[in-house]
Amino acid sequence: MLADLGRLKLAQAALDSGAQRVLWLDADVLIHAPERMLLPSRLEHGYAFGRELWVDERGRCHHGVHNALCLFEAGNPILPFYIHACERLVERHVGGHWAPQLLGPKFLKMQHNLLGFELLEHVAMLSPEVLEQWVAGGGVLWEKQRRAMSLGVAAVNLCSSLVEDRLAERAVERLLCDGFS
Repeated sequence: MLADLGRLKLAQAALDSGAQRVLWLDADVLIHAPERMLLPSRLEHGYAFGRELWVDERGRCHHGVHNALCLFEAGNPILPFYIHACERLVERHVGGHWAPQLLGPKFLKMQHNLLGFELLEHVAMLSPEVLEQWVAGGGVLWEKQRRAMSLGVAAVNLCSSLVEDRLAERAVERLLCDGFS
């Protein structure tokens, strides 16, 4: 989870060094339609995160925010706050139990509910159950995810921290052979 803090510090360092914008994509994000990976030329508040649509094992759709895609512009107000908040959370939880995704989607969801972040639909999030069905060629959960996703999806996050390596490898093979459909 410290990678969540690390990405923020790297983004801030790039902005402090003169970059006008910084885009973060997780290492397990596979871009299947680069022509759709066009980001807005300007963000209303200088930052945006990914829109999450998560279909769980029961077929329920959960809408939220994810940090597999983060976009920050120079002078944005959220990045210094987000770094500070993550550092405080780390201080408070040293040696204690860490809830999965505490510094990422869980924190962002709470803030998004209060502030209403700008969300980008470029990166789809696939739950392990949906990913398994997609790799196998289809299923009820995959169909529900597919129907609910934006047509503008350019990439897929394999959520590899939640799945076995072999499933992630099969997903990459399927994406390379068949595309994302």
